[in-house]
Amino acid sequence: EWEATPPRVAEAGLSLEGEGLVVSSCMLASSGRGAVVRCYNVLDRTVNGYWRSPRAIARAYLVRADETVLGPLTVSDGTIPFNAGPRAMISVSLEFND
Repeated sequence: EWEATPPRVAEAGLSLEGEGLVVSSCMLASSGRGAVVRCYNVLDRTVNGYWRSPRAIARAYLVRADETVLGPLTVSDGTIPFNAGPRAMISVSLEFND
């Protein structure tokens, strides 16, 4: 049975908000520090999205599928806002404080 939120995302306490956004994956970062979360925009237009975490996040980066950093993302009170283009896959690398 398909689940709207994969177990690892729920276990980590992460949540995704944004119209048309679907969680794709959550895994440990290849660096061994933090996690990489991915989502997909099912709509044919750009949407605003937010990853939220109850854990303190030190840094967040927009990354490619191979985890190459494209640029930093703003982190404020456990929330990471981003924009997702039409039908875009968005990958975000998270580094936690703890």
